[in-house]
Amino acid sequence: MPESLARKRLTSIAKNVATCSTQASVYAACVINHTDLKKDSCLKEFLALKDCVQKAALKNDSIAINPSNESVGSYKIEGKIIVPPGDNALQNTRILVDEGLYVGIPQVDGTFTICGVPSGSYIVSVVSPMHVFEPVRVDINAKGKIRARKVNFIQPGEVVTMKYPLNFETHGIPNYFQKREVYRLTDVIMNPMFLTLLVPLALLLILPKIASQDPEMQRDLQQASNFLQPNLNTPDIGDMFANIFGGPKKQKPTQQQIQNGASGGASGPQQRRRNEPAVRRRN
Repeated sequence: MPESLARKRLTSIAKNVATCSTQASVYAACVINHTDLKKDSCLKEFLALKDCVQKAALKNDSIAINPSNESVGSYKIEGKIIVPPGDNALQNTRILVDEGLYVGIPQVDGTFTICGVPSGSYIVSVVSPMHVFEPVRVDINAKGKIRARKVNFIQPGEVVTMKYPLNFETHGIPNYFQKREVYRLTDVIMNPMFLTLLVPLALLLILPKIASQDPEMQRDLQQASNFLQPNLNTPDIGDMFANIFGGPKKQKPTQQQIQNGASGGASGPQQRRRNEPAVRRRN
């Protein structure tokens, strides 16, 4: 924070306290006259001094953190914060203009005034640890005319006007904690990988039952199965490469060789027994 700005703040606080000299003297006398001073002994006098200082701060425009208070053409942004009755959230609530360029403090009844704001377009938001408020855009022209409208970051050109002075109402409670994730069976069922396996399995179980009742579908399935069966007349890929590169051609067995091989395989042990005496004579 610049030293000049800090000095201005201290000077403004001193001026505000000086305007409440009567309440300050009463509070000081209460503190001095108590021989056994305890907590909240002079609470009534302190609250009176506090209210007086707050009103003086509002009157002297000291609630706005404005580095250009001395500039020409500064205006005020006024409004009210509406909270449930009996709620003490206003003590820790602040009004921010453009994320803290100007700051306002609400009074006990929720009203606020931010002074020293030059002409332009600003986003006014309310920050509270206990409530959530929707921001509002405030447009101030060079003549001091003020217009309030809803904040629309998707379509900034769309204008939805609102009432001025501003009224901020609560829209819920902020959530500071994230709920811990738990294991559920529905998470597994709704998993995309599980669904990709479940759909083909359901088709395999349902299609045969449907096909058994529909003769046309049975005929289509039979044609599809015949199409997937290997064709014996299909040329061998080895012969195709041999024709291209000039290698030895593979001789396909004839039908008689296939039959002889089948019969020879059946009578192989008997043929070996017949050839054993001839082998012995040669030896």
